Amino acid sequence: LAFGLCVVALRWSGTAVGWGFHLQEPVFVAGVASVLVLFAMNLLGAFELSVDTSRLGAVGASASGARRSFFDGLLAVILATPCSAPFLGTAVGFAFASSAPVILAIFASIGLGLAAPFVAIAIAPRGSRFVPRSGPWMIELRRGLGFTLLLSALWLAWVVGRAAGVDAMAGLLVLLLGLAFCGWILGLAQRGGRRAPVVAVLSGAVALFAAGIDVIDLEPISRGETPRSGSTRPFTETALAEGLAAGRPAFVYFTADWCLTCKVNERRVLSEPAAREALETHGFDVFRADWTRRDEAIRAQLARLGKAGVPAYALYTPDAPDDPRLLSEILTLDGFVTALGEVAASVQRADPGRESTPGGPRIARP
Repeated sequence: LAFGLCVVALRWSGTAVGWGFHLQEPVFVAGVASVLVLFAMNLLGAFELSVDTSRLGAVGASASGARRSFFDGLLAVILATPCSAPFLGTAVGFAFASSAPVILAIFASIGLGLAAPFVAIAIAPRGSRFVPRSGPWMIELRRGLGFTLLLSALWLAWVVGRAAGVDAMAGLLVLLLGLAFCGWILGLAQRGGRRAPVVAVLSGAVALFAAGIDVIDLEPISRGETPRSGSTRPFTETALAEGLAAGRPAFVYFTADWCLTCKVNERRVLSEPAAREALETHGFDVFRADWTRRDEAIRAQLARLGKAGVPAYALYTPDAPDDPRLLSEILTLDGFVTALGEVAASVQRADPGRESTPGGPRIARP
Protein backbone atom coordinates (compact mmCIF):
# COMPACT_ATOMS: atom_id res chain seq x y z
CA LEU A 1 0.00 0.00 0.00
CA ALA A 2 2.87 2.38 0.77
CA PHE A 3 4.37 1.61 -2.62
CA GLY A 4 1.00 2.15 -4.31
CA LEU A 5 0.47 5.46 -2.51
CA CYS A 6 3.90 6.56 -3.71
CA VAL A 7 2.93 5.81 -7.31
CA VAL A 8 -0.40 7.63 -6.94
CA ALA A 9 1.33 10.67 -5.41
CA LEU A 10 3.83 10.82 -8.25
CA ARG A 11 1.05 10.60 -10.81
CA TRP A 12 -0.88 13.41 -9.11
CA SER A 13 2.28 15.54 -9.20
CA GLY A 14 2.50 15.04 -12.96
CA THR A 15 5.32 12.48 -12.92
CA ALA A 16 4.79 9.32 -14.98
CA VAL A 17 6.53 6.26 -13.54
CA GLY A 18 6.74 2.56 -14.27
CA TRP A 19 7.38 -0.66 -12.37
CA GLY A 20 10.84 -0.69 -10.83
CA PHE A 21 11.19 3.10 -11.15
CA HIS A 22 12.83 3.36 -7.71
CA LEU A 23 15.92 1.52 -8.99
CA GLN A 24 16.40 4.11 -11.73
CA GLU A 25 17.73 6.60 -9.16
CA PRO A 26 21.40 5.95 -8.18
CA VAL A 27 21.01 7.80 -4.87
CA PHE A 28 18.14 5.54 -3.82
CA VAL A 29 20.04 2.42 -4.91
CA ALA A 30 23.06 3.56 -2.88
CA GLY A 31 20.82 4.01 0.16
CA VAL A 32 19.36 0.51 -0.17
CA ALA A 33 22.85 -0.96 -0.58
CA SER A 34 23.93 0.79 2.62
CA VAL A 35 20.97 -0.64 4.53
CA LEU A 36 21.78 -4.13 3.21
CA VAL A 37 25.39 -3.90 4.36
CA LEU A 38 24.33 -2.85 7.87
CA PHE A 39 21.76 -5.65 7.98
CA ALA A 40 24.45 -8.08 6.82
CA MET A 41 26.83 -6.94 9.58
CA ASN A 42 24.01 -7.55 12.06
CA LEU A 43 23.39 -11.08 10.73
CA LEU A 44 27.10 -11.84 10.78
CA GLY A 45 27.14 -10.95 14.49
CA ALA A 46 29.19 -7.75 14.31
CA PHE A 47 26.52 -5.95 16.35
CA GLU A 48 23.02 -6.51 17.66
CA LEU A 49 19.91 -4.44 17.11
CA SER A 50 19.39 -4.30 20.87
CA VAL A 51 21.68 -1.78 22.59
CA ASP A 52 21.30 -3.19 26.12
CA THR A 53 23.56 -6.26 26.25
CA SER A 54 21.51 -7.69 29.12
CA ARG A 55 18.58 -8.07 26.72
CA LEU A 56 20.45 -9.63 23.80
CA GLY A 57 18.85 -12.98 24.54
CA ALA A 58 15.41 -11.50 23.93
CA VAL A 59 16.22 -10.25 20.41
CA GLY A 60 14.91 -13.41 18.79
CA ALA A 61 11.77 -13.39 20.93
CA SER A 62 10.83 -9.87 19.86
CA ALA A 63 11.82 -10.32 16.21
CA SER A 64 8.19 -10.93 15.23
CA GLY A 65 6.98 -7.54 16.48
CA ALA A 66 4.82 -5.44 14.18
CA ARG A 67 7.48 -2.79 13.54
CA ARG A 68 10.18 -5.35 12.75
CA SER A 69 7.79 -7.25 10.47
CA PHE A 70 6.81 -4.08 8.64
CA PHE A 71 10.38 -3.02 7.89
CA ASP A 72 11.40 -6.56 6.93
CA GLY A 73 8.48 -6.63 4.53
CA LEU A 74 9.29 -3.17 3.20
CA LEU A 75 12.85 -4.23 2.39
CA ALA A 76 11.59 -7.41 0.72
CA VAL A 77 9.19 -5.40 -1.46
CA ILE A 78 11.88 -2.93 -2.53
CA LEU A 79 14.19 -5.75 -3.61
CA ALA A 80 11.46 -7.93 -5.14
CA THR A 81 9.94 -5.40 -7.53
CA PRO A 82 12.52 -4.46 -10.17
CA CYS A 83 11.09 -6.92 -12.74
CA SER A 84 7.48 -7.51 -13.76
CA ALA A 85 8.13 -11.02 -15.10
CA PRO A 86 6.87 -13.63 -15.22
CA PHE A 87 3.51 -13.18 -13.45
CA LEU A 88 3.11 -9.50 -12.59
CA GLY A 89 3.35 -7.98 -16.06
CA THR A 90 -0.35 -8.00 -16.94
CA ALA A 91 -1.58 -6.96 -13.49
CA VAL A 92 0.95 -4.15 -13.08
CA GLY A 93 0.40 -2.89 -16.62
CA PHE A 94 -3.35 -2.72 -15.97
CA ALA A 95 -2.77 -0.99 -12.62
CA PHE A 96 -0.56 1.77 -14.01
CA ALA A 97 -3.16 2.55 -16.69
CA SER A 98 -6.02 2.71 -14.16
CA SER A 99 -7.37 5.07 -11.52
CA ALA A 100 -5.87 5.53 -8.05
CA PRO A 101 -8.32 3.12 -6.29
CA VAL A 102 -7.49 0.37 -8.80
CA ILE A 103 -3.75 0.95 -8.35
CA LEU A 104 -4.10 0.62 -4.57
CA ALA A 105 -6.33 -2.46 -4.87
CA ILE A 106 -3.86 -4.27 -7.14
CA PHE A 107 -0.84 -3.29 -5.05
CA ALA A 108 -2.65 -4.47 -1.92
CA SER A 109 -3.36 -7.80 -3.63
CA ILE A 110 0.31 -8.18 -4.54
CA GLY A 111 1.25 -7.40 -0.94
CA LEU A 112 -1.19 -9.98 0.36
CA GLY A 113 0.34 -12.50 -2.01
CA LEU A 114 3.83 -11.80 -0.64
CA ALA A 115 2.53 -12.09 2.93
CA ALA A 116 0.32 -15.16 2.30
CA PRO A 117 2.79 -17.84 3.48
CA PHE A 118 3.27 -16.08 6.83
CA VAL A 119 -0.45 -15.46 7.23
CA ALA A 120 -1.19 -19.11 6.44
CA ILE A 121 1.07 -20.29 9.26
CA ALA A 122 -0.51 -17.77 11.65
CA ILE A 123 -4.06 -18.92 10.79
CA ALA A 124 -3.18 -22.61 10.82
CA PRO A 125 -0.42 -23.05 13.42
CA ARG A 126 -0.29 -26.79 12.73
CA GLY A 127 1.47 -25.92 9.52
CA SER A 128 4.44 -24.84 11.57
CA ARG A 129 5.36 -28.49 12.03
CA PHE A 130 6.72 -28.37 8.48
CA VAL A 131 9.09 -25.59 9.57
CA PRO A 132 12.39 -26.89 11.07
CA ARG A 133 12.60 -26.52 14.84
CA SER A 134 14.79 -23.76 16.22
CA GLY A 135 18.25 -24.61 17.49
CA PRO A 136 21.94 -23.71 17.25
CA TRP A 137 21.83 -24.31 13.49
CA MET A 138 19.84 -21.06 13.18
CA ILE A 139 22.89 -19.06 14.28
CA GLU A 140 24.90 -20.46 11.39
CA LEU A 141 21.98 -19.93 9.01
CA ARG A 142 21.78 -16.34 10.16
CA ARG A 143 25.46 -15.81 9.36
CA GLY A 144 25.05 -17.47 5.98
CA LEU A 145 22.16 -15.17 5.12
CA GLY A 146 24.43 -12.24 5.93
CA PHE A 147 26.57 -13.18 2.93
CA THR A 148 23.49 -13.25 0.68
CA LEU A 149 22.73 -9.68 1.74
CA LEU A 150 26.31 -8.69 0.90
CA LEU A 151 25.85 -10.28 -2.53
CA SER A 152 22.69 -8.21 -3.03
CA ALA A 153 24.62 -5.08 -2.02
CA LEU A 154 27.30 -5.89 -4.61
CA TRP A 155 24.61 -6.24 -7.26
CA LEU A 156 23.21 -2.82 -6.33
CA ALA A 157 26.72 -1.33 -6.47
CA TRP A 158 27.02 -2.73 -10.00
CA VAL A 159 23.68 -1.11 -10.89
CA VAL A 160 25.05 2.22 -9.64
CA GLY A 161 28.16 1.68 -11.73
CA ARG A 162 26.09 1.06 -14.85
CA ALA A 163 24.04 4.19 -14.23
CA ALA A 164 26.65 6.63 -12.89
CA GLY A 165 29.99 5.18 -13.92
CA VAL A 166 32.83 3.15 -12.42
CA ASP A 167 34.02 6.06 -10.26
CA ALA A 168 30.62 6.24 -8.58
CA MET A 169 30.64 2.49 -8.02
CA ALA A 170 34.13 2.62 -6.48
CA GLY A 171 33.10 5.52 -4.24
CA LEU A 172 30.00 3.61 -3.13
CA LEU A 173 32.07 0.53 -2.29
CA VAL A 174 34.37 2.67 -0.12
CA LEU A 175 31.28 4.13 1.59
CA LEU A 176 29.86 0.66 2.21
CA LEU A 177 33.19 -0.46 3.68
CA GLY A 178 33.11 2.55 6.00
CA LEU A 179 29.59 1.71 7.15
CA ALA A 180 30.61 -1.89 7.77
CA PHE A 181 33.50 -0.61 9.90
CA CYS A 182 31.02 1.52 11.87
CA GLY A 183 28.94 -1.60 12.46
CA TRP A 184 31.98 -3.42 13.82
CA ILE A 185 32.81 -0.49 16.12
CA LEU A 186 29.19 -0.49 17.28
CA GLY A 187 29.52 -4.16 18.19
CA LEU A 188 32.67 -3.46 20.21
CA ALA A 189 30.80 -0.76 22.13
CA GLN A 190 27.83 -3.05 22.77
CA ARG A 191 29.99 -5.89 24.05
CA GLY A 192 31.79 -3.46 26.34
CA GLY A 193 28.49 -2.29 27.81
CA ARG A 194 29.13 1.33 26.89
CA ARG A 195 25.98 3.23 25.89
CA ALA A 196 27.51 6.61 24.97
CA PRO A 197 29.88 5.22 22.30
CA VAL A 198 26.93 3.42 20.71
CA VAL A 199 25.10 6.69 20.18
CA ALA A 200 28.29 8.27 18.87
CA VAL A 201 28.93 5.42 16.44
CA LEU A 202 25.37 5.50 15.11
CA SER A 203 25.59 9.26 14.66
CA GLY A 204 28.92 8.81 12.92
CA ALA A 205 27.45 6.22 10.54
CA VAL A 206 24.60 8.56 9.59
CA ALA A 207 27.05 11.43 9.09
CA LEU A 208 29.34 9.19 7.01
CA PHE A 209 26.48 8.18 4.73
CA ALA A 210 25.33 11.78 4.26
CA ALA A 211 28.88 12.96 3.53
CA GLY A 212 29.53 10.04 1.18
CA ILE A 213 26.38 10.65 -0.85
CA ASP A 214 27.36 14.31 -1.10
CA VAL A 215 30.92 13.55 -2.25
CA ILE A 216 30.21 10.67 -4.64
CA ASP A 217 29.06 11.82 -8.06
CA LEU A 218 25.92 9.75 -8.54
CA GLU A 219 24.57 11.76 -11.44
CA PRO A 220 23.63 9.50 -14.37
CA ILE A 221 26.26 9.48 -17.09
CA SER A 222 25.48 9.85 -20.77
CA ARG A 223 26.71 6.62 -22.29
CA GLY A 224 27.56 6.57 -25.95
CA GLU A 225 24.71 5.20 -28.00
CA THR A 226 26.66 2.40 -29.62
CA PRO A 227 25.25 -0.94 -30.75
CA ARG A 228 25.70 -3.78 -28.28
CA SER A 229 26.38 -6.44 -30.91
CA GLY A 230 25.81 -6.92 -34.61
CA SER A 231 23.08 -4.69 -35.96
CA THR A 232 21.53 -3.90 -32.57
CA ARG A 233 20.81 -0.18 -32.14
CA PRO A 234 19.55 1.97 -29.29
CA PHE A 235 15.79 2.40 -29.43
CA THR A 236 14.27 5.65 -30.66
CA GLU A 237 10.76 6.13 -31.96
CA THR A 238 12.15 7.86 -35.06
CA ALA A 239 14.52 5.02 -35.96
CA LEU A 240 11.76 2.45 -35.43
CA ALA A 241 9.32 4.39 -37.62
CA GLU A 242 11.90 4.88 -40.37
CA GLY A 243 12.70 1.18 -40.52
CA LEU A 244 9.03 0.20 -40.65
CA ALA A 245 8.36 2.80 -43.35
CA ALA A 246 11.17 1.25 -45.39
CA GLY A 247 9.44 -2.12 -45.18
CA ARG A 248 11.63 -3.80 -42.55
CA PRO A 249 10.16 -5.63 -39.56
CA ALA A 250 11.64 -4.76 -36.18
CA PHE A 251 12.37 -6.48 -32.90
CA VAL A 252 12.47 -4.25 -29.82
CA TYR A 253 13.54 -5.62 -26.46
CA PHE A 254 12.96 -3.51 -23.37
CA THR A 255 15.55 -4.19 -20.68
CA ALA A 256 17.35 -2.72 -17.68
CA ASP A 257 20.56 -3.52 -15.84
CA TRP A 258 18.64 -4.01 -12.57
CA CYS A 259 16.26 -6.55 -14.17
CA LEU A 260 17.67 -10.02 -13.55
CA THR A 261 15.02 -11.67 -15.75
CA CYS A 262 16.11 -9.44 -18.63
CA LYS A 263 19.73 -10.47 -18.20
CA VAL A 264 18.86 -14.17 -18.13
CA ASN A 265 16.83 -13.86 -21.35
CA GLU A 266 19.60 -11.93 -23.08
CA ARG A 267 22.26 -14.45 -22.08
CA ARG A 268 20.29 -17.64 -22.72
CA VAL A 269 18.30 -16.61 -25.80
CA LEU A 270 19.06 -13.28 -27.47
CA SER A 271 22.84 -13.77 -27.50
CA GLU A 272 22.59 -17.27 -28.98
CA PRO A 273 23.89 -17.68 -32.59
CA ALA A 274 20.59 -19.24 -33.68
CA ALA A 275 18.64 -16.18 -32.49
CA ARG A 276 21.01 -13.73 -34.17
CA GLU A 277 20.97 -15.76 -37.37
CA ALA A 278 17.16 -15.80 -37.43
CA LEU A 279 16.99 -12.04 -36.94
CA GLU A 280 19.48 -11.50 -39.77
CA THR A 281 17.90 -14.02 -42.12
CA HIS A 282 14.44 -12.47 -41.82
CA GLY A 283 15.81 -8.92 -42.13
CA PHE A 284 14.74 -7.62 -38.71
CA ASP A 285 15.92 -4.30 -37.37
CA VAL A 286 16.91 -4.88 -33.74
CA PHE A 287 16.50 -2.15 -31.11
CA ARG A 288 17.55 -2.21 -27.47
CA ALA A 289 15.35 -0.04 -25.24
CA ASP A 290 17.49 0.45 -22.12
CA TRP A 291 15.32 1.51 -19.16
CA THR A 292 18.10 1.34 -16.56
CA ARG A 293 17.72 5.09 -16.20
CA ARG A 294 14.47 6.99 -16.49
CA ASP A 295 13.55 7.54 -20.13
CA GLU A 296 10.16 9.04 -20.96
CA ALA A 297 10.18 7.79 -24.56
CA ILE A 298 10.69 4.19 -23.42
CA ARG A 299 8.10 4.53 -20.65
CA ALA A 300 5.57 5.88 -23.16
CA GLN A 301 6.30 3.04 -25.58
CA LEU A 302 5.83 0.49 -22.81
CA ALA A 303 2.52 2.12 -21.90
CA ARG A 304 1.34 1.81 -25.51
CA LEU A 305 2.15 -1.89 -25.29
CA GLY A 306 0.12 -2.18 -22.10
CA LYS A 307 3.26 -2.71 -20.04
CA ALA A 308 4.48 -0.87 -16.96
CA GLY A 309 7.89 -2.49 -16.61
CA VAL A 310 10.55 -4.71 -18.07
CA PRO A 311 11.21 -7.18 -19.57
CA ALA A 312 9.07 -6.67 -22.65
CA TYR A 313 9.61 -7.98 -26.17
CA ALA A 314 7.76 -6.74 -29.24
CA LEU A 315 7.86 -7.69 -32.94
CA TYR A 316 6.73 -4.83 -35.22
CA THR A 317 5.64 -5.21 -38.84
CA PRO A 318 5.40 -2.55 -41.59
CA ASP A 319 1.77 -3.41 -42.36
CA ALA A 320 0.65 -3.04 -38.71
CA PRO A 321 3.13 -0.72 -36.96
CA ASP A 322 0.66 0.07 -34.15
CA ASP A 323 -0.19 -3.56 -33.41
CA PRO A 324 3.07 -5.39 -32.59
CA ARG A 325 3.21 -8.99 -31.50
CA LEU A 326 4.19 -9.28 -27.83
CA LEU A 327 6.32 -12.19 -26.68
CA SER A 328 6.40 -13.82 -23.27
CA GLU A 329 8.52 -12.23 -20.55
CA ILE A 330 10.31 -15.58 -20.22
CA LEU A 331 11.91 -16.35 -23.59
CA THR A 332 12.88 -19.72 -24.99
CA LEU A 333 15.17 -20.08 -28.00
CA ASP A 334 12.80 -22.30 -29.99
CA GLY A 335 9.80 -20.09 -29.25
CA PHE A 336 11.70 -16.93 -30.18
CA VAL A 337 12.97 -18.30 -33.50
CA THR A 338 9.50 -19.64 -34.34
CA ALA A 339 7.89 -16.26 -33.61
CA LEU A 340 10.39 -14.51 -35.87
CA GLY A 341 9.57 -16.89 -38.71
CA GLU A 342 5.83 -16.44 -38.25
CA VAL A 343 6.07 -12.63 -38.24
CA ALA A 344 8.36 -12.65 -41.29
CA ALA A 345 5.89 -14.90 -43.12
CA SER A 346 3.00 -12.56 -42.30
CA VAL A 347 4.98 -9.62 -43.67
CA GLN A 348 5.65 -11.56 -46.87
CA ARG A 349 1.96 -12.38 -47.27
CA ALA A 350 0.99 -8.75 -46.66
CA ASP A 351 3.42 -7.54 -49.36
CA PRO A 352 4.23 -10.31 -51.86
CA GLY A 353 6.29 -7.85 -53.90
CA ARG A 354 9.00 -7.82 -51.26
CA GLU A 355 11.44 -10.50 -50.30
CA SER A 356 13.81 -10.98 -47.40
CA THR A 357 17.54 -10.75 -47.96
CA PRO A 358 19.87 -12.21 -45.34
CA GLY A 359 21.74 -9.53 -43.48
CA GLY A 360 20.02 -6.68 -45.27
CA PRO A 361 16.76 -4.78 -45.67
CA ARG A 362 13.67 -6.05 -47.38
CA ILE A 363 13.90 -4.99 -51.03
CA ALA A 364 11.43 -4.89 -53.86
CA ARG A 365 11.71 -7.54 -56.58
CA PRO A 366 12.82 -6.12 -59.93
